[in-house]
Amino acid sequence: MSIAPIVINGNTFVPLRFVSEATGNVVNWDSQAHTVSIKSSGAATVTKQFGGASYGKDVGYMGSMEFVEDSGNLYLWKKDGWMDEITYSLSVGTKDAWAVTDKTIVTIPKEGKDSRLGDMRLNTALFVRNQLIIRDEQGIRQIVVSPKGEITSDTYIVKMPRKSSEMFKYISTGDDEGFMIGTDNTTNFSVYLLNDIANPVTFTDKKRRIYVNDSYGGSDYFYVKSKKQIYFTSNWRVKAFDTANGDMIYDNDGKEAYISPVLLSSRIFYQKSKFYAVGVGTSLANPYVVNVFNEEFEADSSSFNTGYKSSVPETITLTDNEVHLWTTIDYRNEKSIRLTSIPR
Repeated sequence: MSIAPIVINGNTFVPLRFVSEATGNVVNWDSQAHTVSIKSSGAATVTKQFGGASYGKDVGYMGSMEFVEDSGNLYLWKKDGWMDEITYSLSVGTKDAWAVTDKTIVTIPKEGKDSRLGDMRLNTALFVRNQLIIRDEQGIRQIVVSPKGEITSDTYIVKMPRKSSEMFKYISTGDDEGFMIGTDNTTNFSVYLLNDIANPVTFTDKKRRIYVNDSYGGSDYFYVKSKKQIYFTSNWRVKAFDTANGDMIYDNDGKEAYISPVLLSSRIFYQKSKFYAVGVGTSLANPYVVNVFNEEFEADSSSFNTGYKSSVPETITLTDNEVHLWTTIDYRNEKSIRLTSIPR
C-alpha cells in the first residue's frame, strides 16, 4: 500500500483502490466526471486442458503459433521453418475435444534467387478467422479451412504482383478483419477487408512514418472508420496516422502523439468500438488486468482482472459474452492450452 491508513475521529480510513483491488475488483477514475467506478470481474471459468488433450507438437526455434477463435472453435495456427521452406499447420478444436491436430495445410517453398532477407519477405502469411492469407508472387491467396481441418477453398482474392519493399499486415476495424499492403517503397497503402474485398481503402504515406514506426515488424494495426485513422502500436503505446491528410497525429509540441494513456504489456484487440489489452495492475494481489478503452483511448469502466498472477496470458480473444485468455502450459507432461473465460 503506497498510501498509509489515516485515523479521523476514531475511524480508520484506507485507500479505496487498495481495498478494492486486493479483493479482486478493478477501480477506474473518470477524470471528466470526477467519479470512481468499482467493477467486479465476475466468476472466471478455467479450462485446465483445452480440448482434453495435447494440442500437438511445438514449433521450432524460428516457428510461431497464433490463437484464432471463430464460431466457437479454436484455430491454433502453426508456422514452422525459415529459409528453404515454411510449413503452415493447424490444430482445431473446442473445449471438449480436438477435431484435428498438427494437420499440414500448405508448405511454401523458397521462391526465386533473392537474398536471405528477401526469402523471409517472400514467405509472408497472416491468420484471420479460419483462414490462412498468403502473400506470394501472384497476389493474395486465401485458404479457408473447416472446423474439421479440411480445406474448403483455395483461391486468389487479390491479383497483385509483388513489389520490392512491401509491408503486409493484419488489420482490424472492430467489426471486420483483413490485411494492409504498403507498396512503392511503403508509401502507398491499401486496406482490404474480408467482407468487402472489392473496395479497398487507399491512402498515401509519403514520409513512410508507418514503416518507420513498425517496431521491427511487431506492430498491431487497426482502422478506425469513424476517424479515418490507422491506429498502431509502437514502443508499447499507440500512435495514429490520419489517412485523410497522409500524416501522423501530432501533440502540441509537434511530436508524434501517443494516444494511449498507459504502457501496454501485450497485444491489443479491437471489437465493437472498444480496445482490449492486458496491462499491469497496481497491486500484488491483482498484477494483471484487461484494460478496456473507447476509440479516444479513454479508460472504460468495463476493465477487469485477469486472475493471472505469475505470467501474462499470451493471447486474448473476444466473443459476444466473454473474454478468453489463452496460455500454453505443460499439463500432465503434455503440451497443452489453458483457457480462462471471463464474462464481459
